[in-house]
Amino acid sequence: MKRIARVGAMVLVVIAVFNLARTVRRLGNISGEIKGLRDEVTGLEKEKRELGARIREAEQPGFVEKEAREKLGLGREGEVIVVMPETKPTERQIEGAGRPGELPNWKMWAGVFGFLGQGEGGGL
Repeated sequence: MKRIARVGAMVLVVIAVFNLARTVRRLGNISGEIKGLRDEVTGLEKEKRELGARIREAEQPGFVEKEAREKLGLGREGEVIVVMPETKPTERQIEGAGRPGELPNWKMWAGVFGFLGQGEGGGL
């Protein structure tokens, strides 16, 4: 009888340990999930602040006019809008840039107008 009681007690202990291990593992998973959700909440709160700032900016007087000017290229009546094309340097400009021994453009012009001493500037 004592032997059966011991075996029964051992089985109960094994079952209890197994259940305890499962519970601890589940708690670990839940705590990781909680951390992930807290990080997500932090990110969403930051986004909410940024959106609130954008809303306050949009409510400022002149915001619509500024956006119309900058993004749509519109202007007030009587204004002339000038749009400058983006320019890319030519191959000649690229090739001439930074040659060893070549003076900077400003120095060459200063030499043409006599602001630099003899031999320093480019002259004509």
